[in-house]
Amino acid sequence: MAITRYAGDRFYGLDAEKNTLLSQVLDGAIYKASDTLFEYLKVNGYWYLSGGAGNTGLSGGVNYFFNESIASGVGSYKQLSRTITSTGEVIVTTALTTLQQRF
Repeated sequence: MAITRYAGDRFYGLDAEKNTLLSQVLDGAIYKASDTLFEYLKVNGYWYLSGGAGNTGLSGGVNYFFNESIASGVGSYKQLSRTITSTGEVIVTTALTTLQQRF
């Protein structure tokens, strides 16, 4: 099977063929294996398993969060961070009036 290249250094092909790309693509490239459904990320010249579904089930990738500590406009891009920069959910309890409890 031939390897298919998509925009943004994304590749799709057989798992065994991924190493033919190592010297041809930059770090940050993503390779999706069609036969194993594994997804690899190229970092420092090597493919690392980043997530996907296979015989071992689902595996997670890296979670990114919007960096709330940096102010930005409505139409601008948000900076991403690997750590949570905002507070978690807050539960606020309140007493309902009799009229509010009927609905």
